[in-house]
Amino acid sequence: MIARALPILAACAWLVAFPAAAETFEEIPSAESGATATAANGLVETLGQRLNISDEQAIGGAGALIGLAMNRLDDSQGTQLQKSLPGLDQLSSGNLGGGIGALLGGAGQLLGGIQNLQDVDQVFNVLGMSEGMVDRFAGVMLDYLVKQGLNSQLLGTLGKLWESAPLPSTPATTVAGKAI
Repeated sequence: MIARALPILAACAWLVAFPAAAETFEEIPSAESGATATAANGLVETLGQRLNISDEQAIGGAGALIGLAMNRLDDSQGTQLQKSLPGLDQLSSGNLGGGIGALLGGAGQLLGGIQNLQDVDQVFNVLGMSEGMVDRFAGVMLDYLVKQGLNSQLLGTLGKLWESAPLPSTPATTVAGKAI
């Protein structure tokens, strides 16, 4: 199961290693295609805008939650998740160098072994995010995955695994105190 998570985790580590030197993901060295960069950029931008966090925090947090999912989902669900985030597995060919280990210190080693939310909390802590951010982060990611067309059964599994529900991208309109 951990072997399935390595391409995703390597992609997240590669993304963390290079954005500091690039203005956009399209400028990152060795990106295999514009579509790959756009797919990764969409999730990172969504997280950054909705949660007011840095790209590094968005990438590291997404990597932690995806790592947990890939380590805990069965093969079929892992494949579905990878398909809903097109291109992330293709980024693993980048040169990691010091990459995530340098940026996250000892927590960089956690990404391959994330088995529970406490491990995710540790990564978030190293990235300067509070434990409360995990739930908000997971909600935004679930909402993003809904928009990517992920099936409801897998969304439910991820919601239980991440202990979260999708956060709608726009606030609900209320009439007489009830959301509509």
